[in-house]
Amino acid sequence: MGRGKYKAWELDDDIVAQIWAEAKVIARAGEKLYLPPELEEFAKDEQRAAMD
Repeated sequence: MGRGKYKAWELDDDIVAQIWAEAKVIARAGEKLYLPPELEEFAKDEQRAAMD
């Protein structure tokens, strides 16, 4: 189960804009915002298990 600060239904426009602004800064710094291919299947399996 997620342990984030907010639930999806609590996100207002300001919070969403802040999240995108932070993602933009991270991406411009050169950090990848996606999983490497060798972890994609593992992540999908974990997501499926979390939904059961």
